[in-house]
Amino acid sequence: YERVGLSGSQMGTISSSGYIAAMLFSPLWGAITDKTHKYKAMASFLILATGITGLIWQHQTEFLWIFVTSLFLSVFRSNIGNVLDALCVEYSKQNNKEFSLIRSMGSLGYLAGSFIVGNFMFEFFHIQGPYMQVLFGIALLFVCLMLFVKEPEFSNEVSKDHNLKSNMKELLHNHDYIYILFLSFFSMMILDSPNNYIGNHLIMTMGLEDNAIGIVTCAMVLPEIFIIMNFHKLIKKFGTRKTYLIAIVTQIIRCAIYTLTSNLYVFMLASVVHGFMVGCGTVCIVSYIHKKVPTYMLATAMTIYGGFTVVGYALQSQLFG
Repeated sequence: YERVGLSGSQMGTISSSGYIAAMLFSPLWGAITDKTHKYKAMASFLILATGITGLIWQHQTEFLWIFVTSLFLSVFRSNIGNVLDALCVEYSKQNNKEFSLIRSMGSLGYLAGSFIVGNFMFEFFHIQGPYMQVLFGIALLFVCLMLFVKEPEFSNEVSKDHNLKSNMKELLHNHDYIYILFLSFFSMMILDSPNNYIGNHLIMTMGLEDNAIGIVTCAMVLPEIFIIMNFHKLIKKFGTRKTYLIAIVTQIIRCAIYTLTSNLYVFMLASVVHGFMVGCGTVCIVSYIHKKVPTYMLATAMTIYGGFTVVGYALQSQLFG
């Protein structure tokens, strides 16, 4: 945005409007998925639409068209993970697999996307972000790979009489679901909001070089893969509430060390426990929602949670900043 000359207020308008649009459209994608049971088709549509919209957005230079295309980008992009989580958790249940094993691959993908792809594209092609060409290529690959994924089997007997309005009403009366929404808002989202400013802290406060951001990212994400992969064992041993408490305590210690240290290696060591928070925000909460919400509205519940999360992170990150 700075490269095309947008002002701070214009960037703020684009960012805040994207969050609002993502929140408003979140229940729609979930309701369509629950009604049709076409999880694979919805996930493929959202990621392909994200790739196409991203290519269009990247070539805009005027504020109006950047604003419009960014809205569509936010609407499509924000719910890919939620639909896939609903697909994976149900797939895991029906095939006696552990959801955490599948979910850990998301962390590996994040590492590849945020660190490896960026460095590779700049070093070999001298292309700066946001790398929408790569996103579009991955979207096409994703759609091809989804052809080999088995669609979960659902019973139609309870879903025929349900629609977005009735599902929303039932979810609002589901105390367990409302509980986990607000618990995540006042715990995981608060603890994750400082992550948006880690780069600023490393460079501006600690006086380190730019490559320190990539080093710390690796220190966070590499252990995260193995922590999430085994997170189901923590839940089985300690239960949901104690596992959640363990995750919160580790993040409080982590943030305290961040505040007190000026040593990069100590900072990296504290970053290792980042995976406990991610595991709790994904495996723990998704498994809890899957347990407490009827299957015929699982995608709706997951996408509403995703929209709630997007707005929560936005608000708390802004407050922290």
